[in-house]
Amino acid sequence: MLKSIKGAARAGLVVAAIGALALPAHADTGDTAWILTATALVLFMTLPGLALFYGGLVQAKNLLSIFMQCFAIACLVSLVWLVCGYSIAFGPGATGYLGGFAKSMLANVTGAPLDGQTIPEPLFFMFQMTFAIITPALIVGAFVERVNFAVVLIFSALWLVLCYAPVAHWVWGGGWLAQQGVIDFAGGIVVHTTAGISALVFALMLGRRSHFPKDMRPPHSPGFVMLGAAMLWVGWFGFNAGSALGANDGAAQAMLVTHISAATASLVWMLIEWFSFRKPTLVGIATGMVAGLATITPAAGSVGPVGAIITGILAAGVCYAAVGLIRQRLKIDDSLDVFAVHGVGGILGSLLIPFLAAAGPLAPGLEISTGAQFGVQLLGVAVVAVYSAIVTAAILFVIKLFIPLRVSTEDEENGLDSATHGESAYHFGAPQQTTARRMTDTPPFETSDNLSGLPEIRHGFFGRKGGVSGGLYTSLNAGEGSGDVPGAVATNRERVRTAMSARALLSCYQIHSADVAHVTEPWSVRPEADAMVTKIPGIALCILTADCTPVLFADAEAGVVGAAHAGWKGAIGGVLDTTVAAMIELGAEAGRIRAAIGPTIQQASYEVGPEFRNTFLDASPNSAALFLPGKGDRFQFDLPGYCRQRLDGLGVHSVHDTGLDTCALKDSYFSNRRRNHRNEPDYGRNASVIMLAL
Repeated sequence: MLKSIKGAARAGLVVAAIGALALPAHADTGDTAWILTATALVLFMTLPGLALFYGGLVQAKNLLSIFMQCFAIACLVSLVWLVCGYSIAFGPGATGYLGGFAKSMLANVTGAPLDGQTIPEPLFFMFQMTFAIITPALIVGAFVERVNFAVVLIFSALWLVLCYAPVAHWVWGGGWLAQQGVIDFAGGIVVHTTAGISALVFALMLGRRSHFPKDMRPPHSPGFVMLGAAMLWVGWFGFNAGSALGANDGAAQAMLVTHISAATASLVWMLIEWFSFRKPTLVGIATGMVAGLATITPAAGSVGPVGAIITGILAAGVCYAAVGLIRQRLKIDDSLDVFAVHGVGGILGSLLIPFLAAAGPLAPGLEISTGAQFGVQLLGVAVVAVYSAIVTAAILFVIKLFIPLRVSTEDEENGLDSATHGESAYHFGAPQQTTARRMTDTPPFETSDNLSGLPEIRHGFFGRKGGVSGGLYTSLNAGEGSGDVPGAVATNRERVRTAMSARALLSCYQIHSADVAHVTEPWSVRPEADAMVTKIPGIALCILTADCTPVLFADAEAGVVGAAHAGWKGAIGGVLDTTVAAMIELGAEAGRIRAAIGPTIQQASYEVGPEFRNTFLDASPNSAALFLPGKGDRFQFDLPGYCRQRLDGLGVHSVHDTGLDTCALKDSYFSNRRRNHRNEPDYGRNASVIMLAL
């Protein structure tokens, strides 16, 4: 953040007196106008840029929580910065570690510029405030969808005072790292390293989301991601070019290299995705842009266009690899990749400066040797990283003594928008309850001949047609645990309920278990189970599948119905056995029970390896006939056949298989296996429903 590019190599941003520079009698109007604009641009990065970028990446049921966290942090940090943050960072401290409290509440601050500057100090205060706002807001990406909102506020305030402000003093306020010659033009160390390391520690101490990593849900709105990314890109010109603290050649060059690095990294990230998955994504190109911007930030005053291109290429490659390492190999739920993109990018850019400062035209060069400068940069990065980790861990440890860091499992499942803030980002109107409903509001469904002849029983197997969802979830997605818009799922489920003429439609939180829920009344919180039984008329039992086998049961004479989710794990684990046993407890008899197997993955589509076959036969030795030879060492497994075999052994002999293949019938049913073949990020759920008629 120096007016002079080369001066940054030795001084950082030293706001103490610089003897060789004369103090301007008045602020420069041109410089002041530019920094006024830059200040607005940096605030624009957080509100609404970062809020939209992060908001698009989360599930729809958590969108408003992201907006709320970013907005509240902006308000809170503004006051903390006024009370003491600015003084700690830029006060006239004598130790080199803290600026003290001489400028708390802007005491001893006038409208005159600081020594060596050409803008009023209140404007410098405001410009630095916007940096202080966005830094803790970046950390939000590590704890989305599960954090206690009170923790966000307490942590952000303490972290600003104990971590950000001291580090800002060390590097930009004339502190000990500035005296060592650390270069950080606009925040690779002060902003991105502190935020990235702290985000990683926060994610580790908070723990994973309930569905991570087994169920990686896609961003609910790539469009919001792109809009937020575009705002960040534009705002970053204020971030980097504004750090020259004047309308000068330093600002012009910082803007130039910032743009080139962002454009390069965006394209490289896109190409990596394209070659890896054969599909370049909007979220990917936007993430590459952020990586390029974060990486060029510390070097924006130290490299030329050639260095910016190299920075962009390395930013995309290294940050992309870091995302895979953190998320897939280490399985750390840094939910929106704050460390992998911002932390790694800021560290990488800080360490590249010595090697790129003399690369190509317009490169300003260094005042000391490459090796010496690299040693200084490494010292700065290492010290700040360790300090940030320790302070973050200490703050969270203390907070945890008084309040929980995360919300309950129930609140996480319901989404923070409603659970924490009592609001919803999207509202989809339910179908009007009229006697003559439009046929378009009644989704089509299949039935089984084995159950259709029972007047006491209503049932249906619903596929993907007749709903309101879009994209991957087109259109009748009934899965409450999917990444679909919650309002759309609610409307779809209401259509299913109405089609069944049920007073309630209930589903479990399915976990591939043998657990059975006994339904006596509608519930508000889904129990963890994979089957349901009931004797209560009007309550529709709804099993959700996307290749697993749904089995519906009825003993019309006893007035008992049941429904089971029988994937191979649940089937071999005994979910059909426990369902039949639960029905018998309610008065059913195995010999009277009729069963219907709904749409599921059929043998022709279910290819498995020898390991699967061996594991299965170890548990069920008499099932060898269910595996037909496939290509090479592969086999084709008959999952519905195994369910029929299992039911027959339980004394349930009246079983009908609809024979519908969810994987093969792509226009009619959702399929997880088909999703995997297509490298799609998520999938909808089919609904299989049974109830006792009212």
